Amino acid sequence: MVVTSITPSIRVEKQSGIAGMDMYIEYGEDIIVTETSGDVTKGFLFNLELSSDEEADDILVIKTESGNLKEIGISYIVDIDSL
Repeated sequence: MVVTSITPSIRVEKQSGIAGMDMYIEYGEDIIVTETSGDVTKGFLFNLELSSDEEADDILVIKTESGNLKEIGISYIVDIDSL
């Protein structure tokens, strides 16, 4: 057997009461992110920067529709969906 493709992605776990679900978002996929502040960002998943310190937040990097990079700490994300 020969490896023909490796596709990186992030796993997102969502929970509402006792129900839950997992979803996978691939890099480059169009997403919409809602932050605790109420800000909504549309763009595509550019990168996930993992913190080297347990106390620090991992950072989700989104390339917005205007072409800017936006960094959002994982603990500040209320909802995320692929479009």
